[in-house]
Amino acid sequence: MQIRVDLSLFRIQACHVVVAAPSCAFVLTRLLGFAVTAQMESPQILVPARWEVLQAQLAVQREFGGLAVDLAHLADLLREGSADSVQVMLAAQRLRARYKEGERATAAARSALIGASEIAAREAQGAASAQEVAATLEHARVKLSHVMDP
Repeated sequence: MQIRVDLSLFRIQACHVVVAAPSCAFVLTRLLGFAVTAQMESPQILVPARWEVLQAQLAVQREFGGLAVDLAHLADLLREGSADSVQVMLAAQRLRARYKEGERATAAARSALIGASEIAAREAQGAASAQEVAATLEHARVKLSHVMDP
């Protein structure tokens, strides 16, 4: 017993493939671009230059978030008054190591945070006043606010 299957109905002509393949590629690329650029006001065609700008913006936002968290942690550590000089010095060393390098847009905020942590470590040892620490923390906060609102 033999079974014959007629596949002539499914014969695809070369002109259909030539039209269908680029159309599918265009639609998929457009969907990808819409998904990636959904943060913008209106969806735009995704080109390499826009992709690099988007990646740089995301890197600055991530670093900004880390700087804000670390600044708040340092301020809380000093505000409690129960932090000893070792805790403050370790926090200063950690911040100095973490923010040695970063995005150019956050350079001023990074250096202000590192400076504030160093003044805080000096204050914990008795070599700086609480007013100096408050002033450097406020300076770091101002520099950090300028990162997102230039």
